[in-house]
Amino acid sequence: MGNIDAPEFLHEDEQRLLMEPTARSETRIEGAGWWRRPASRTHLAFLYVTNVVTLLILLSEIMARPRPVFGDFYSPAGHLIKYKETVFLDNIYQLSPFQGPPDETKDTMWDLLYRTAADAKGLPNRTMVLPGTDGDGIISLEVFHQLHCLNSLRKSLYPERFPDYSVFFPNHTRDPGMSVHHDHCIDRLRQGVMCASDLGAMYWTWNEHRRMWRPNMSTTHMCRNFEDIRQWAVAHNLPNWDETVPSRLTD
Repeated sequence: MGNIDAPEFLHEDEQRLLMEPTARSETRIEGAGWWRRPASRTHLAFLYVTNVVTLLILLSEIMARPRPVFGDFYSPAGHLIKYKETVFLDNIYQLSPFQGPPDETKDTMWDLLYRTAADAKGLPNRTMVLPGTDGDGIISLEVFHQLHCLNSLRKSLYPERFPDYSVFFPNHTRDPGMSVHHDHCIDRLRQGVMCASDLGAMYWTWNEHRRMWRPNMSTTHMCRNFEDIRQWAVAHNLPNWDETVPSRLTD
């Protein structure tokens, strides 16, 4: 005898599917008194793709945000940071205004880069309270220290113009004090370069004249807006400060 609930000519598997429709299309929630239909594969795939796309968008936005070198450390000039694309000069075939033998114009340009000072509250390292104030601190931004070091090394290349920066005395014996200062400056700049770790790509091209591969140094970099930072430091300059007056550490 055939099954009374299904035609005899149906395959056994087809009969089972007809006789047990709820086995695959619905699931009873125990104790709930209602039924839930499982999500279709199309619906699940749609949700998966949507979630993946949303996650990728969020990650791209996070990665696109510029991150300050000082991380979570406070800097009184941190609010000034903006970024802009800057093409570096070749420095061999395209001299900048700061390059070449020194003269009054170049010396003034170098001095104006870092002859500044600033304020200091909330810094990761404590600083000294300015005498005669209610707790104002004294700091200088690291960028200006590094520029001072760089300018000192520049001056050491021209002892005839800057004898005080030469590592040799007039009798050609080495000046130990200036040697220590230059050594300090070189390592300070090393630390600064490694800290910033500029990832601008310097690409190589074939030089037909030299018959060899040569680097193209006129490359694009993402730079901070130095002039805004310098102007802020100038506005917060501390004139006529007597460095010989003692003080105390900030709280």
